[in-house]
Amino acid sequence: MEFIKRCPRSGSDWLGHMRGLWEEVDCDHDCAECIARIVIPRRAPFQAPELGATTTTLDKQEPGFVGTIVRVGGEGPIRRRLMEMGVTAGTEVEFERVAPLGDPLEVRLRGYHLSLRKEEAATVYVEPKR
Repeated sequence: MEFIKRCPRSGSDWLGHMRGLWEEVDCDHDCAECIARIVIPRRAPFQAPELGATTTTLDKQEPGFVGTIVRVGGEGPIRRRLMEMGVTAGTEVEFERVAPLGDPLEVRLRGYHLSLRKEEAATVYVEPKR
């Protein structure tokens, strides 16, 4: 704890500083050896799920459709906003209705109703429920 209080970002030699502190502590094993054995797992790069033969976008569905969201496309703020509203892969979605002029559409997911513009719905890939 003293190391963190004194030197939270001590540069490239933080391990050397830490070893110095560890040597002051009575320990029955070699801490440097333990550190050398630490393996930091690397996250695999994101792989978008493969789209099946029955996968289409939400804007191409009809009222009454029930399915599962496979992927949320789009970019930047629109994609982020959709995901913040609960439009995420693996979520069950029900297509409720379409506005009289064809835009927006109303869907039900996660226990609430959500209105999406057609252009937003075109970025949501879904598969019908089996």
